[in-house]
Amino acid sequence: MKVTYTLIILFASMAVVPSSLADTVALKNGDHLTGTITGSDGKELTFKTDYAGEIKIQWSAVTDVVSAQPLYVVTVDKKTVNGNVTVAGSDLVVHTASEGEVRVPLTQLTIVRSGDAQRAYEKSLHPRLIDAWTGGVTVGFALARGNSDTTNLNTGVERRPQDVGR
Repeated sequence: MKVTYTLIILFASMAVVPSSLADTVALKNGDHLTGTITGSDGKELTFKTDYAGEIKIQWSAVTDVVSAQPLYVVTVDKKTVNGNVTVAGSDLVVHTASEGEVRVPLTQLTIVRSGDAQRAYEKSLHPRLIDAWTGGVTVGFALARGNSDTTNLNTGVERRPQDVGR
């Protein structure tokens, strides 16, 4: 009997865990969205959901945000802070491990990045030689017989810089 109750509690708690790990956004019209914050350009919040894909939400329509994963927030003075975020009034509150609460007015918010986007951004600042180039190698061989005897070997190497997406 105890095993049955233990299994029921275990499965019920496993069903609750995924929803507690999701980011949530509350809108002025009363809607609540659950998904993942992928970033922001300072004007719009980019939010990815399982049911609607990636959507962009105007910050003016947002009343509350709670992130389950730490985000990287860049202010107008180029300061980057890292932590879970919430909204308090007209401020984005970043709960950092080292600095405590850092309040960033939504009007001064420039960029919000997820952990993956921040790593990609930092990698784009200092690309390795092979990261910044694409290209290919071609080899051709032609043999012609007739009034003359001709043999050609053609080679080519092409290198193009990649757009590293800053």
